[in-house]
Amino acid sequence: MAAAFVLAIAACGPASAGGAPYPRGMDASADRLVVSRFTHITGVAVTQRWAFVASENGVATFDRMLDRWLPPAGEPEPGPARRVLGVAAHPLDDAVWIVEQSGLVYYQPALGWSLRSTVVGIIDSVMFDRREPRGGIFARASGQWMRVTTTGIAMPVGAAELPPPAARLVPPSLEALVSQRPALRSYARLLTRDAQMRSWEPSAGAEAPDGSEVWLGTWGYGVFRMEPEFLRSVHEPYGLLDRGAGALALATDGVWVAGAGDARAGAVGGLVFASNDLRDWEWQLGRGLEGARARALAVRGRRAWVGTDRGAVRVELGGSPEGRVITAMHGLPADQVLSVAARMDGVWLGTARGVVFVAETRESTTGATPRVEGGAMLSGTPVRALLPIGDTLWIGSDAGLFLLPPRRPVPVRLGGAAAGDARLTRPVHALAHADSVVAVGTRDDVLLVDPRSGAILPTPAAANARAVGGATSLAMDARTLWIGGPSGLLVVDRVTGTSRLFGATRELPGAVHDIAITELFAWVATPEGLVRLRRLGDGSVR
Repeated sequence: MAAAFVLAIAACGPASAGGAPYPRGMDASADRLVVSRFTHITGVAVTQRWAFVASENGVATFDRMLDRWLPPAGEPEPGPARRVLGVAAHPLDDAVWIVEQSGLVYYQPALGWSLRSTVVGIIDSVMFDRREPRGGIFARASGQWMRVTTTGIAMPVGAAELPPPAARLVPPSLEALVSQRPALRSYARLLTRDAQMRSWEPSAGAEAPDGSEVWLGTWGYGVFRMEPEFLRSVHEPYGLLDRGAGALALATDGVWVAGAGDARAGAVGGLVFASNDLRDWEWQLGRGLEGARARALAVRGRRAWVGTDRGAVRVELGGSPEGRVITAMHGLPADQVLSVAARMDGVWLGTARGVVFVAETRESTTGATPRVEGGAMLSGTPVRALLPIGDTLWIGSDAGLFLLPPRRPVPVRLGGAAAGDARLTRPVHALAHADSVVAVGTRDDVLLVDPRSGAILPTPAAANARAVGGATSLAMDARTLWIGGPSGLLVVDRVTGTSRLFGATRELPGAVHDIAITELFAWVATPEGLVRLRRLGDGSVR
């Protein structure tokens, strides 16, 4: 459990005679799942089968039998997120009690079932009756003990109704765990090191009922699973490194996520891989990404390029955490890298002052910084979107839409008075491509363009960029068009013209930073986390 298990809970309504339902259980098939940062651990509890890890953003559940995480809780509840302050579990009951600001939640992962009870006042202590694994939990708030049952009933109890001292089971603090296993005092910092050999301070801990494992949570780098007899540990990553997601790139069986920027001191920099079922996670550290706001992400093979407000960072996936940072000092027109398009021999970088090509050389693949090749195109103009189609690079800029055909020294403007339509000369914020159609997103419109002729094609009337505050991100396939902006996400069926709007404050945790879609899922990057939407058979979403 968290150190000392002393929790400050905001006062709430009267004690409930029955609990309110918690979000649906850990259900990988849920229509909408949200994951945020899980680096700062506030509590740990371990039962025969499960390990429960609490962070400031929720509770994650690890299946010790199958050696993998469960997906996060299903459909988020409306209203402000409840802050999780700790977890407690009776060792003989494969369930957990989640301590929130608003009360207690009893959750059974095997059944995907949970129930919330409201408690008045500030909870300062909890305990179980050792003799009754399913007998509920005793919680003290404002000097009054209450017994909360697994069916959600909360009732005051007197001193005579508490378990006798010999039967009282108090969730151990981190200090108590260390006193029981003195070796942890000397070796804990060695057992909680990251890939850069940086040690992280333990913040919570719990031992398995049979003593075979100790789980140590840290303040900044998630949780470690330790074998106490051999003093060895393995890091078990889950969730994001940053509070939010800034940019996305699809992988074969999941998605890579770059952070939205974490300003707190000691923030971890890197990329996160999430599998499609959100059960398997990978943290790839990347020096140069600490606290950086990712604007764009491209992955080619085992190499990732991240565009940030502090330059471009190249990260070797599965390799060294030593990222290569390219800034204005290395020849970029500006440090703000707004868009990225990776190639086998290098990468195109759209910056706040033009677009350049950075070539990979034999020297750069063995440690040297890649070099900027030639001068900037569209010098002085913000380039917010890059889209390679075959050998041609589509460039979305504040000066409009441009094409860079192969072996051409300068980009060619698409549209304008000569073409009879000036809409493509407006600032372009996003580009997407599917089935020989290019989607072009501006503040006011989403235009569909024939890439062969440059002609503007009919666009569904429902594709209204104003509905999301302007199109800042796009995704498209043969059936659907996805438009993201400051006010949310709009999904348009290109065949029927119907649409579905996800509001940024009602159904999504904030504005849309990026979108990536596959046949089964849509991934959405927001300031408060990564959202996975399940797609129906026709490509739409509920």
